Amino acid sequence: MTHVFLMRHADRDYGNDFDESINEAGRARARGISWDCDLAIVSPLRRTAQTLDASLVKARYRLQSPLCRECLDGDRNNYLAGEPLRIETAEDFGLRVEAFRDLLLSLTKSFASILVVTHGAFMAQFLRTETIVDFCEVRRWEPRP
Repeated sequence: MTHVFLMRHADRDYGNDFDESINEAGRARARGISWDCDLAIVSPLRRTAQTLDASLVKARYRLQSPLCRECLDGDRNNYLAGEPLRIETAEDFGLRVEAFRDLLLSLTKSFASILVVTHGAFMAQFLRTETIVDFCEVRRWEPRP
């Protein structure tokens, strides 16, 4: 059985910059996360990779996937520098989340433990809950084909 966990990235300042970094409080919080896993997946937004790098997580392999990035909702923090501020429809966001679910299901055939460092709204949609988790909060996902 594969163990799959999703974790929200560490604290950030909620400025108005593209692809905002985590802050000192976030780095400190991330240092409290320790785990050994086969695969760590991050989104292309730097706060997820920075969270993983600041943590004590040891991953045998690392993958970056645009499928697990935050909803493209017009907030500049959710876009890469120079990327157009196009708004993702709820339907398109849902389809992307389902595509990531399919990717994770396929990866469970090759990896015994997977950590996904992602974003609050993405996690809520993926886990089918309306609750946004706190920074560095971890939730387990039970893969069901």
